[in-house]
Amino acid sequence: MTRCGHDGSVTALTPPSRLSLALNLLGAGVVLWSLASTPQSRWAVIAAYVAVAGWIVGRACLPYADARWPARHRVIAAAHVASALVAMVLGGLASASTSGVGLVPVVLAVGDAISDPQRPLIRGVGLGCLGVVAVAVGAVLADTGVLAVLAMIGGIAIAGLVGMSRRQARVAETQSKLLREKEFAARDEARRVALARDLHDLLAHSLGGLVIQLDAAEALLEANKTDSAAQRVSAARALAAAGLSDARRAVAALRMPVADGPDVDAADLRGDIDDLLAVHRSLGGTVEPIVVDETPGVAAVYADVLRRTIQESLSNARKHAPGEPVALHIGWHDDRVTITVTNPIAPAACALSRSGGGYGLPGMRERLAALDNGSSLVVEADSTPSQFRVDATVMLTGRRA
Repeated sequence: MTRCGHDGSVTALTPPSRLSLALNLLGAGVVLWSLASTPQSRWAVIAAYVAVAGWIVGRACLPYADARWPARHRVIAAAHVASALVAMVLGGLASASTSGVGLVPVVLAVGDAISDPQRPLIRGVGLGCLGVVAVAVGAVLADTGVLAVLAMIGGIAIAGLVGMSRRQARVAETQSKLLREKEFAARDEARRVALARDLHDLLAHSLGGLVIQLDAAEALLEANKTDSAAQRVSAARALAAAGLSDARRAVAALRMPVADGPDVDAADLRGDIDDLLAVHRSLGGTVEPIVVDETPGVAAVYADVLRRTIQESLSNARKHAPGEPVALHIGWHDDRVTITVTNPIAPAACALSRSGGGYGLPGMRERLAALDNGSSLVVEADSTPSQFRVDATVMLTGRRA
């Protein structure tokens, strides 16, 4: 059905399916055969014929409605409403005189009007009331008994209840479809953000480190210190290999989420942290790690967040305060891990500090927030504006000892 909004917009008509149209035609054929094979009042038979014809015409014209052509759309919508009124009035008047056969188009019209969520419910209820009035008038003309009239009115009421049930089912189906679409969009957005975080980590950690190593190698070559330059190139190669490994890990995460991966045992996690510290030192940084309590094994999703948080914190320190000492404090607790990274703030911005897009800290916050378990990140400058501090709390659930 169609209706015009307050802004003049047109809501599309709902065309019947081929099966629905075929069943309507079959039902109309049965009704017409019943009218022809049973002696009835002539005026009642004609009224019933017109009611059935009006109903079929109204249903048959729906597939030709097209919201892209508003004028034609409104004409077909008006024809559909008119056919429903004809079926309702003439069918109701002829119901008593045709032994209830004329009630068929009335019942169909009421059920159809109420079942379509695109139509105002009051319109379907109004058609049902009109049908009841028409049936009552027809019963008076045919001098029909009270029980027969009540039975026909009950048929209209049942049609309305069936239509209401179908309406609610269609509304629930539409809402379920919208919910699935929103969930799909949310998952797609989460994947996109996760991919952006992984790409940022790869660029900031691996490529940023390559820039530092190659710059140092170039300076050493200019000073004819070939042995030291070769060491820097070798370190750059190792860093590039690590970057490729990170890239493969990011691609694998797209195929299988990290949360579905196997748990990371204590030795592997300690090895990963040691590798991050070694890379930081190879890039000219100094770090003083302090680990409280023994490193346990954890689920893969928490191990990944811990690695990425430490990696980004160290990269951030190298980028904004190159050569300055970094203090790393890792505290293991029963239900959480705390990571604190402190470094001096460089007195003047270096060239590398202007190379990023400012996505590092927001990416860490997003990664922690994605755990949805109370994990958090706090970034602050101390009371002396020469210290930069990052405090991350990773809440653990399903922790493995």
